[in-house]
Amino acid sequence: MLAIKKRIPLKAVLRDILTEYAKKLKEDIEKEIYKDPIWKGIGLLDIEDTKASERDDWGVVEWRSK
Repeated sequence: MLAIKKRIPLKAVLRDILTEYAKKLKEDIEKEIYKDPIWKGIGLLDIEDTKASERDDWGVVEWRSK
């Protein structure tokens, strides 16, 4: 009904709802992640580029020969 009323696709309504839900729970989710013992062994990454996994060159190693 929201999609019809706003005249937008249903996927846009669902994306907005899920985004708001994730924002509300972000702090709790982060606390749970930090409690996971695996991070004590390997550490946590703070990635500045939040779209890094969507780039074509993500994870590509550039080799150079001297």
